[in-house]
Amino acid sequence: MPFYSATTTWGTKNEQTTKMEYSALVTSKHVNYKLVDSGLIINERYPQFGASPDGMTFYCECCGDGCLEIKCPYSMKEKPILDLTIDCKHTYYYQMQMQMFLSDRQYCDLYVWCPHDHHYERVYRDNALWQNMFIVALEFHSKCVMPELLCPYFSRRQVLSPNAVTGKEQIPISTQNDDGRKMIMCENENCTKVWFHTKCIKLKHVPKRKWYCGECK
Repeated sequence: MPFYSATTTWGTKNEQTTKMEYSALVTSKHVNYKLVDSGLIINERYPQFGASPDGMTFYCECCGDGCLEIKCPYSMKEKPILDLTIDCKHTYYYQMQMQMFLSDRQYCDLYVWCPHDHHYERVYRDNALWQNMFIVALEFHSKCVMPELLCPYFSRRQVLSPNAVTGKEQIPISTQNDDGRKMIMCENENCTKVWFHTKCIKLKHVPKRKWYCGECK
């Protein structure tokens, strides 16, 4: 069933208008610039990964091939775009890096639109960042996504290395120093700690049944 909200409806409604505005701006500043729509791109070498840019540069004589990411933030519906900085700390930056590497493009144009303002910025490939992103994404896919597709219950008991765990709510809780070894997840969905080092809780074997931490038993 399709997902609808005020935010997604606003973005869908204004995407084509925004793309036309971007195309008019860029075409006037580049040589033989052509933009085409893009669907889901599956990477040939790593088919488990895909990306869906809002557009692909078919040809640009002065800059080469790139891709386009459009944002129509609902939060800026009635106000101008202020203090927007795209760097390695911004979520847009990670999204565009993934799109560039999976589509084999050298740059990604970000065009943020609102009724009273717009922000245009070109972001280039960050090879060092991509190496780290790729390692984490590959491990997440093999240890989280695939088990969930094969048997959803299995992933609830999946043991991961600390490098595969991301997000503040999943930081490993330990009573000792991090030994870099295996972790186990508490089965209680309301657990405030979630992940535990098996060595720190003196757990020698992963139980076949559901496991709960000391606070959730």
